[in-house]
Amino acid sequence: MSLKNFALSTSVLAAVAFGGSALAQDSGYYVQGNLGANVIVQDDADLSVDGLGDFSGSYDADTGYAIGGALGKYFGNGFRSEIELAHRSNDIGNIEAEGQEFETDGDISSTSVFLNGYYDFAVENSIFVPYIGAGLGYVNVDAEDENEGVFGYQFKGGVARPVGASGGLIGVEASYLGTSKVEFDVDGGTLEADYGNTALGVFYRQSL
Repeated sequence: MSLKNFALSTSVLAAVAFGGSALAQDSGYYVQGNLGANVIVQDDADLSVDGLGDFSGSYDADTGYAIGGALGKYFGNGFRSEIELAHRSNDIGNIEAEGQEFETDGDISSTSVFLNGYYDFAVENSIFVPYIGAGLGYVNVDAEDENEGVFGYQFKGGVARPVGASGGLIGVEASYLGTSKVEFDVDGGTLEADYGNTALGVFYRQSL
């Protein structure tokens, strides 16, 4: 066997032995599960009370949890897309309006359905796969007995690495979710609030 043929054969064997996980994710479908923590970062609120006028303020929310799942497809060129169902929840602390602080006991949560698009970056000689993504969707925001469905958008970024020999990936992901204004009916008026949420979590993704 010539040196040239030996080198070619070695390259082919190496690609088969070490590139299996990457090749398995070049195309096809996958499922993914996410778990993490979230913080509300857009918390402005405008309260309109019948007969008294408008008041501006903000609400204080504790760090909460975020869970989700997705069904997606690899397109074989670094791009992939998915449909994602997610839920985020936070306890509400105090509400501040016009210099006054009101103590409250409740929670605010969101359940969302998004269509997301991603690009996975190929990093030479690395098992890590960084990626960025964005999505548009529907978000149902719930605050105690009131809820409203609004338009939502999100941005994502993270890094994944192969695990096992069956096309699985584990990784870390950060995201920002924003919505249009959320409006609730309250006793004697209406409450308009911003809802912007950041989350950091881990995930497991499995090729099908």
